Amino acid sequence: MYQLAKAFLFKMSAEKAHHFTTGLLKGLFKIPLIKPIFKAIYDYKHPSLEQRLFGLTFTNPIGLAAGFDKN
Repeated sequence: MYQLAKAFLFKMSAEKAHHFTTGLLKGLFKIPLIKPIFKAIYDYKHPSLEQRLFGLTFTNPIGLAAGFDKN
């Protein structure tokens, strides 16, 4: 499935692929039960991952990698 998605998205400009993907995900998460399913699969919480910065507590470490600082 990754190869198919990659072939499709790489035919678009980076900006168009970004807008397409974010729009697709917004639409997908409007379907009932999709959000709880994703949360059950991908949500991971463990006390050792908690970070406290500037008076705020984050359940997981945070940061931005180069190229992922899209507004």
